[in-house]
Amino acid sequence: MLLQRPHLLQQLDEDASRSLSMLGGLVGLGRSIMVGVMSLVALEVMETKQAVTNAYLVGGCLALIVTLNVGRLESWMPRRWVVTGGLLSLVAGANIFLFVDNWLLGIGIGLVAVSAGVFSVCLALFIMDFIAKRDFVLA
Repeated sequence: MLLQRPHLLQQLDEDASRSLSMLGGLVGLGRSIMVGVMSLVALEVMETKQAVTNAYLVGGCLALIVTLNVGRLESWMPRRWVVTGGLLSLVAGANIFLFVDNWLLGIGIGLVAVSAGVFSVCLALFIMDFIAKRDFVLA
C-alpha cells in the first residue's frame, strides 16, 4: 500500500514542490556518492582498509562539525547561501576525488558529507517554513 502525502504538502504550489524535490535529489546524490563511489576510489588509491577508515574518520569529523553549525551559518547569511555553500562543497569534494591521489581524499570525503548534511538540514528547514506550526499536529 502506498503512503499518502500529508494534506498540507499537497497544497504547495508547483514551484515550491519542484524546489524541494530538487533539494531532496541533491541530498540523495551526495549520500549515494559517499556510499557507492568514494569508498571504492579511496580503497584503490590508499591501498589499505586502515587508511580508508582514517580518511572516513577525518571526513566524518569535518561533516559533523559543519552540520551541527548549520544553524549558526544560517544566522550569519541567508539560507540560500548556505545551500549554495553546500553545493560548492559537493563540487569541491568531487574535484578532489578527480585530481588528488593522497591523504587529501579525507577532505574530499568530508566535503561531500558536509554537502549531504547541509542539504538535509536545509531541506527540513524549508519544509518547516511551508507548514505552519499548528498544522504539524494535523499532518
